Amino acid sequence: MIYPRYIQRYPATLFILVLVALLFGSFPFAALGPGPANNILGDAVKIDPLIGGSSKVDGKLLTTTVLVTTPGAHMTALSVLSYWIDGKSVIYPREFLYSAKETTAQTKAQGKAEMAHSQIDAIRAANEFIAKNFPSALAKSQLNNGANTLLDARDVTITLKETGGPSAGLAFTLALLAKTVDPHLFSGKNVAVTGTISSNGEVGRIGGIDQKLSGARRAGAILFFLPLSNCRDITRVPAGLRAVPVDTLAQAFGYLKAPQIPASAHC
Repeated sequence: MIYPRYIQRYPATLFILVLVALLFGSFPFAALGPGPANNILGDAVKIDPLIGGSSKVDGKLLTTTVLVTTPGAHMTALSVLSYWIDGKSVIYPREFLYSAKETTAQTKAQGKAEMAHSQIDAIRAANEFIAKNFPSALAKSQLNNGANTLLDARDVTITLKETGGPSAGLAFTLALLAKTVDPHLFSGKNVAVTGTISSNGEVGRIGGIDQKLSGARRAGAILFFLPLSNCRDITRVPAGLRAVPVDTLAQAFGYLKAPQIPASAHC
């Protein structure tokens, strides 16, 4: 029997075209992975010095983020494979994260709007908490400027570059409390925090919890405060990190002030 020395031209061409399409063609997937953790006890949260409080706060308060591909991202088979090999990222069908006609510009605008709203809620939650638990600070503010609240949106500047969404609300609120009424709130601890905040201090659910846990541990955090409702979403807590669920701002503040967090407080 005589075997052909070369693959025939048509099958070879078809194979090459299919291979090129697999390697460089765009596929309808999106990737979600751990993002950077930012310490917001520095210049990320600034308060007008006339309000009082302390600009120097002990410890670190890390906001956690996720890196997610945009709706217009060109996802090839190679990029999908690299995310899969990484082991810390999750691949979703694009429609799971975005609507069919959503653009990158719309996604960024929505994230920016959600963050701006979370900052307003953080200021309101901090004011309500201060009024209930630190009346002397509020009384001093009323004496100086006649204000009914300690913090005003015009006196607070919060800046997180390349970050959007509402999930840093609880962290913003704790930073405001540390910089106004309790500079020793973190007492040298390295604490990561995630969760939305309502104006009355309720902590709400967020997305990408596994990726945020990984990012927090990578940044050296030993405690991670997260919404109680997210406990069921966790698949693994990194070694050396304790996940502490909270429902309210008061609960998070109480855990930070306690000599020891109860052993029962974990996911």
